[in-house]
Order: sequence, then C-alpha cells, then structure tokens
Amino acid sequence: MLGRHHAKRSTLPPSTPSHESKDHLTINIDFVQLLNAITCQYQISLNEPNVMSLDNGNFQSILEIECPGNSTGIHYLISTEYSTTNEASQDVAKQTINILQMAFDYEIFDINYDLMLRLLDECYTKRDRCIALEIDSRFKTMKGINK
Repeated sequence: MLGRHHAKRSTLPPSTPSHESKDHLTINIDFVQLLNAITCQYQISLNEPNVMSLDNGNFQSILEIECPGNSTGIHYLISTEYSTTNEASQDVAKQTINILQMAFDYEIFDINYDLMLRLLDECYTKRDRCIALEIDSRFKTMKGINK
C-alpha cells in the first residue's frame, strides 16, 4: 500500500518467491511494475527505461523523469552495469521509486508484515515448546541414570 494516498492493493505488483532454502526465503519485487503503479497513483507521465548495450557486453538503463520540487524539473537516472537488461531496468526503476518517494513523501508498506510477525511468533512459541520438551526429556533421562 502507498502511505497517505493509499493505492488499491490490486495496483501493486505481486512479489514472487525466487529462492527458498532451509535458512531463508528471498522475495523478488518487480520494481518496474511497482514504479508503474506509483506513477499511475500520482499521475506522472513516465517512459519505459532505455537500455543500452555496453562495449563490455553488459547493460545500463537510463530513465528520464520530470520531478516536482526540483529546480531543473528533470532527473536522469542511470543504473549500474548489469549482465542482463532486466537487472539494469530493475535498478533504474528502484532508483526512480526512491526519488519519487522523496518528492511525494509516501511510504511503501508490506501488506504481509502483520501476518509475518504472527507466523514468526508462532514459530518461536513452537520452538520454545520443543526446547522445553527436549530439556525435560534430557532431565528425566538424567534422573533415570542417577537411580
């Protein structure tokens, strides 16, 4: 959701799990889609990022944005070099989101944050119970050995 001027949930792009392991879950956010949702919310006209192929085989993306409150009125954002066009586009879109966030003073909230906290709390509660049971069973075993 966008703070202050709340956007509908349906305007935000879905996050997709990209990598799951025993230790962590990584979520990929499509910053290009998120940028489109933000520019629609604030009625900002914005072109797609221009992606350039560099001599070394990498790619860079450039985006021009007209930003209120800036003396020149126009920002040119350039991504760092990436090996794929998608990575370059995502980087420049993320930079643009940060610029717009400063200009329009909005916040981006994770709508799953409360759910994540509740699940984390349940996880810790279960872990604590398991530890307590494990300690209890070790103590009973130790008491049996002492008899």
